[in-house]
Amino acid sequence: MARALTLDRYWSKVEVCGPDECWPWTGGTKAQGYGIFFVQHSRWKGKRWVGAHVFAYILATKEDVPDRRDPPHYGVLHRCNNPPCCNARHLYLGTAVQNSADMLAAGRDVGKRRLTAQDYDDILARTEAGDRIKDVAEAYGVNASHVSNIKAGRGRRPPK
Repeated sequence: MARALTLDRYWSKVEVCGPDECWPWTGGTKAQGYGIFFVQHSRWKGKRWVGAHVFAYILATKEDVPDRRDPPHYGVLHRCNNPPCCNARHLYLGTAVQNSADMLAAGRDVGKRRLTAQDYDDILARTEAGDRIKDVAEAYGVNASHVSNIKAGRGRRPPK
């Protein structure tokens, strides 16, 4: 009974489209756009949050997914480069190295922009003037944590 309720709850948050189309997750998401789902599963010995696409992969393949913290750092990857997609046809098991290569090939290396020395100085000036870290990060195409590190003196200044 509990399994049926979990499946009903899961599928109520997936917009199922054509077999080759993306099936977007309509429930809660993480900042990067990946769906999150609260589930009880024997693997985790209790309830926990799991990626919606990971749950879709487990349902479709009936395979357990290795813990991504253990080498070689396997995870469920998207062929479609669409983080909220839960269509199992778009998902595959791959390593962190494969994921990085796919990300770069698809142009998804957001937050990896190289800053110039002038950018560094401008970011420092803007944050010292009271500009919000999030706004500065968006303006320079980097992660907010990068701007926060620069502001705190932990960022490495690029050479001129």
